[in-house]
Amino acid sequence: MAEQVEILRDRWGIAHVYGDSEEAAFYGCGYAMAEDRIFQMALRRRVVQGRVAEILGAGPEERFVQQDRKSRIFAFHRRARETVAKLPAEIRCYLESFTAGVNAFLHDRQGELNPLFNRYGGTPEPWSAADCIAIWDHLGQRFSFGWENEVPTIREAEEPLEVRPLLDDEAQICSAEDFKRSYPKVYERLRQQTAPEARPGAMSPPEAKLSHNWTVAGARSTTGKPILESDPQYSVDNPSFWYEMHLCGGRYNVRGIGVPGAPGLLIGWNERIAWGVTGLGGDDADLFCEKLNPENSDQYAWQGQWREFSQRREAILVKDGPAVEMEIRQTHHGPIVDELLGEPQADRVFALQHALWAVPKCSLGALLELMRATNWAAFRQALSHYVGPPGHFIYADVEGNIGYQAGTTTPKRRGDRTQPRTGWTGEDEWELLPFDELPSMLNPERNYIATANQLTAGSWYPYRVGIAATNP
Repeated sequence: MAEQVEILRDRWGIAHVYGDSEEAAFYGCGYAMAEDRIFQMALRRRVVQGRVAEILGAGPEERFVQQDRKSRIFAFHRRARETVAKLPAEIRCYLESFTAGVNAFLHDRQGELNPLFNRYGGTPEPWSAADCIAIWDHLGQRFSFGWENEVPTIREAEEPLEVRPLLDDEAQICSAEDFKRSYPKVYERLRQQTAPEARPGAMSPPEAKLSHNWTVAGARSTTGKPILESDPQYSVDNPSFWYEMHLCGGRYNVRGIGVPGAPGLLIGWNERIAWGVTGLGGDDADLFCEKLNPENSDQYAWQGQWREFSQRREAILVKDGPAVEMEIRQTHHGPIVDELLGEPQADRVFALQHALWAVPKCSLGALLELMRATNWAAFRQALSHYVGPPGHFIYADVEGNIGYQAGTTTPKRRGDRTQPRTGWTGEDEWELLPFDELPSMLNPERNYIATANQLTAGSWYPYRVGIAATNP
């Protein structure tokens, strides 16, 4: 490319990428990330494509085949390819610049890549914008497990659901007073909503590890300026799960952490704002019970009529073994996931409705907007396009403001969310919660905000956002 790109590395090996333009900076980011993590990136891409068994074999107890099955059913990469075509031209340009940088590295290092490629995967295929999006969307699955908690309720087990003690309002992040002070008109609209039915406890996320973040206003700091800290509690791996970088070009001068394979930063700061994230315990997916036609198993019931499943066949290639053929069926709610749930039943199947494919949003694109935001309004505007991973986002800026925003796309829920939805009547169809009604606040009176994966709002709030809640 004609524009100049410079990659400098500090004493810790962190890449600082300087470009003559935004496109040049993203190009350099792709080159630097590939230089550091190309094998990890290629392996993650295989995970989201459902192609791990192709290089590692079936695995112990067919672990890799089962992992590939789930990725094929969720169709991360298929959906990512569809998303690319719908992106705003600017965001697509950034992703294409990033992928051009990755591919330039692959071209420059032909025959000199990590020897693990020769052992397991050979030369990696060219990178694409869809790879970036699919890797980011797959990341959300690590932090979104609400639908999996519905599984025990559809099995004929006598053990009660695991519940945690009910949390009281003292644990809430966003109080009614703080929300009302920040958004009085939206608060009055929320007051008109019917409160959900209370239940005795909230279901536990699997192997919960609590992250934390906090921000204090200048009134509580010795400098008179806000301070923000964000600490994602994640296992220490080699290579690291995270990737730190500094990107500078055009409207971007931003540093923080994301994941290898995509240029988005989940936690970071630029010249005007800083932000941090902890897991919200997302519940942005639901199982829908679909009734089968007893005379034609290729049809399911919908409001008194029979509809045809959409179907496709795929083959999972397995190293040193026969290919595994699978048929993937889908209703208007989403893919059939009975293979992931246990024993199938003759008269019904379960489809998974997920925010990832229910809305025309791109979380990675939202983060690219957020990374150049200069104020609270631009920060929230970027997050309005965000799906996941669901998070508690905190904010601080050079003007002295601090804020909190629940970052997720989720349906309104008032019934028993531990049970699968009824798929054939139309009565349980999703209505998405408007972004401006998500818990949020700017400059709370207490002059600090702290989160650690707890409930986002207490009993005053009429909807269920995340796993932990007083009104689960």
